[in-house]
Amino acid sequence: MRYISKITSVILSFGFCACPIFSSANTPNLEIANHSVQTRPSPLILFTPRTSKNGQIGYQAWSELLGDIILYMGPSTRTTFKAPPRETGTRLHRTHISPFRLEGNKVLYPYMHDNIKSAVNNYVSELEEIGNRVDIPAMPRNEQLAYWINLHNAVVINEVTKNYPGPKRRPENIQPIEGSDATLHIAKLITIDNVALSLKDIRERIVYPNWKNPDVAMAFYLGDASSPSLSNVAYTASDLKEQIKTNAEQYANSLRGMDNGKVSRVYHNIAPWYFPDFTTDIQSYFHQRLREEVFTEYVNAGYRGVNRYDNVVNDITAGMGERGRQRLSASSDFDDFALGKDVQQFLTDRAEKIEQLRKKPWFKRGSTTIIDIETDDNVEIK
Repeated sequence: MRYISKITSVILSFGFCACPIFSSANTPNLEIANHSVQTRPSPLILFTPRTSKNGQIGYQAWSELLGDIILYMGPSTRTTFKAPPRETGTRLHRTHISPFRLEGNKVLYPYMHDNIKSAVNNYVSELEEIGNRVDIPAMPRNEQLAYWINLHNAVVINEVTKNYPGPKRRPENIQPIEGSDATLHIAKLITIDNVALSLKDIRERIVYPNWKNPDVAMAFYLGDASSPSLSNVAYTASDLKEQIKTNAEQYANSLRGMDNGKVSRVYHNIAPWYFPDFTTDIQSYFHQRLREEVFTEYVNAGYRGVNRYDNVVNDITAGMGERGRQRLSASSDFDDFALGKDVQQFLTDRAEKIEQLRKKPWFKRGSTTIIDIETDDNVEIK
């Protein structure tokens, strides 16, 4: 099953493999003390992992769909790509202004035709149905975790798609349930075993209490430009350990994750489960996940608080639509207008980033063939 959009051939013509490589408002700074006293929400005991039985859920259809709606961006070069200057006589930018604009995979929301939107919505319904037919907590632990991650991320994509680009282009402000003020992450959007669940419930009441590896939290896509990257293949039990490790490493080594000693609010938000002694625990985690030169940067800077967080939607045009802030004029070039100058600029900047990546000794080019194997106890995510 393949869904092809007009933009696909243009994007791929820049020569960057779209396969995974396994290898603008700022949020005010938060006080670490606030996180140290934060009360964890009570776990949902019903979904606590139990003795594992044999069982496997296939996600090939989801991988194919993700491959069609995601523009793979590769790991961060830790280079700030500044937005082009404002046009003369206006205060408006016509493209991204975030320093993270070339980080994290982009979802092609404005190019998703009705058949793709319907496919995403149907897939969410199928995953929800599976959760009501299969005893998820009795499956092998990696199967359970892959299910919760894929379900969570599919729901985020589906709701942002239906409400694109969201209030003020910010997905976290979407109110997906008519007549309710509940926003994207706290709205009860799905029901499993007669329990209504929100995205936050999946993260904080099911997964975080039951899986102790901080890498797990980096697999959850939040819908915005500062989120951990959305994988362009489904998470699967057989490859889960390497998949979440790769995503965690890419986020930690990005400017979104850490910039000159300032640390993403994502890490602060998961601190009650994974980093209770924040400054000590996050440095220990960074020592495992940061490249040597990036870890040296962190140590030299010292912990400096919460990093900038850009919560604008993470598509090519930052929620400006299919062509960005494109204006038709007598001087418009037809080909530029077909995609929009902002999109053309983004793809040009992406090509420049690709050239930078190719010069990095740590960048691993190519793709990995994924082979389904029986999950072994020694690779289970704890």
